Amino acid sequence: MTQNPLHIFEKLAYQPFSPKVGIARGSKIITRSGVVLLSRKWTPASIYSGLHIRICVLFVLIASLATRRLVVMPKDQKFGIVHSTWTAGYYHWLTESLPRALAIHEAYPKATILLPSEKYQHYAETLRCLGIENIAFFPKGSNVRIDAPVLSECPRKFATTSPALLKKVRNIILEKGAFTTSQSPDKIIYISRRKARGRFIQNEEALEAMLAEFGAESVCLEDFNFKEQVALMQRTRLLISIHGAGLTNMMFMQEGGTVIEILPRKNGIFDYKMSRNTSFHNACLHDACYVRLAEALNQEYQYLESDPDNKWYSGTHMANLNVELGSLKKTIENSILIKNEPHD
Repeated sequence: MTQNPLHIFEKLAYQPFSPKVGIARGSKIITRSGVVLLSRKWTPASIYSGLHIRICVLFVLIASLATRRLVVMPKDQKFGIVHSTWTAGYYHWLTESLPRALAIHEAYPKATILLPSEKYQHYAETLRCLGIENIAFFPKGSNVRIDAPVLSECPRKFATTSPALLKKVRNIILEKGAFTTSQSPDKIIYISRRKARGRFIQNEEALEAMLAEFGAESVCLEDFNFKEQVALMQRTRLLISIHGAGLTNMMFMQEGGTVIEILPRKNGIFDYKMSRNTSFHNACLHDACYVRLAEALNQEYQYLESDPDNKWYSGTHMANLNVELGSLKKTIENSILIKNEPHD
C-alpha cells in the first residue's frame, strides 16, 4: 500500500468492528459521555476496552452524575444512542458514531438519534446526509433516563471500524448528497491548522509557497460546512496535512488517491501513552489511525516526520512542527510520479 516503512506506528490487533444494535430492557441512565448505566450487558459496550481507559471514564462518570441533573425522556419516543466519551472529536464521530447511527437507522428507522450536548450541533448535518432526520439533544446540562433505549456498541479498540462499514457510510453520504462524479479528481489540498487550538506548522508560509508550485490549494476546514468538505474531497487526488482530524475527510476522496501525513519526530519515553495496553515500546509510537483509514478506503498513504518545537523532556502530541520542505517536496514528487506511471 505504501513505500514508506511503517515501523514508527503502533502495532495493535485489528479485528474489524461492526456495532451490535439492540433495545435495552428497562430504564437506563445515559450520561453525556455515552456511558450506559444499570445494565451489565451494555455498560462495557459503551466504552473502549482496557483497564486504564475504564478507570479514567469512571472518574468522568462519577463527576457527571454528581454535578448534572437527570432528566426523564418521553416514554412514547424511541431514542438511539451513538455517542461515547470520545465522539465529540471529528475523527471519532465520522469513523465510530456515524457507523453506529447507520446501524440503528437500518434496524429501527423511526428511532430518534439523541445527541448529548451543544458540541454536537454541527454533527446533525452529517446524520441528515446519511438519511437520518429524527435527531434530538439532551436537555441542556443534563444526563438522561430513557425507557428501553436503542443502544449501539462502541468499538472495543481505537481505529478498528470495519472497512466495509466505513465504505458503506461513505457511499450512502455520497449518493444521498449527489456528490458522486465521473470527473477524475484533480486537486492537491493542504489542510492548514492555523485556526485550530494547537499543533501548527511554524514555517507554514514557506510551505504554502512550495506547495503552490504544484498548484496546491491551502484550506482551513473551519471555513467549510460538512457538505462543502465532502464536495472538496471528491475533487482531491492528494491530501496533505499535519496529524489531525481534518485527515479523516479522506473518507470522501475517490479511491486511489494519496494522503501525506506530517508527523512530529517522537521523543522516546516522553511520548508514552498509558492508554495503549500493549508493550512499552508500542505505547511510545505514532497513532496508526490514518494509516488504517487510508488502507480501509483504498488510499495511498505516505508520511513525513518533522522537528517539533517542544522541550526535550516533553511529549510531542500537540507540538508545533518545522517541516523540512525539501523532503516534503520529494515525497509529493514521488507520489505524483507513481500515480502517473503507466499500468499494464
